[in-house]
Amino acid sequence: EQPLRLPGQYYDEETGLHYNLFRYYAPECGRFISQDLIGLNGGFNLYRYAPNPFIWIDPLGLALSPSAILGAAMGGTPAGYAAHHLLPTHIAANSPLIQEAVNRGIYSPNGKTNGVFLPRTAAESLSTGKPLHSGRHLSSYFDAARRTLASAELKLGDLTKATDEQILSKIHASERLMKHALNMDKLRLQSTDRRAPGTHSNC
Repeated sequence: EQPLRLPGQYYDEETGLHYNLFRYYAPECGRFISQDLIGLNGGFNLYRYAPNPFIWIDPLGLALSPSAILGAAMGGTPAGYAAHHLLPTHIAANSPLIQEAVNRGIYSPNGKTNGVFLPRTAAESLSTGKPLHSGRHLSSYFDAARRTLASAELKLGDLTKATDEQILSKIHASERLMKHALNMDKLRLQSTDRRAPGTHSNC
């Protein structure tokens, strides 16, 4: 039996694990057995091999995460911070308004207008007053983004008849609404955000 498994993996007959240069992968549970050596720079799940190893491939290891692309568009993510999408990418992917703009080539969800830098540690969040960005976001944030985009779509009506300027205006207004909600503490990203309720910030 040949020992090659998923890209970069070599089957270890003695342990039943897949050797992946610096770590071992457990195929039964689809996870590494030790944390990622680069920490949170590789994503929030320190044990994950890939979002979906059968369709998500990067043979050369050159693909960037949406957060990394957004951070680069914003001029580079400061140490200790994360590039946060005001309109989350998975919400944008299902938004007719965003997809119309993407198809026209006039907008990218990873563009700088859709981002803010937020602290990844509770200590930095408390000292700056900015919302904490660490781990999976609350569903209430995603729901707010969906409602904001749905409202913008309703106001525009037939998107195919809207001008580029009208579409971009609604998208940027939606981004500003989400940013304002974060700044005014009307929305939070994490249940672990320890700031006092009503803490205002300037993201």
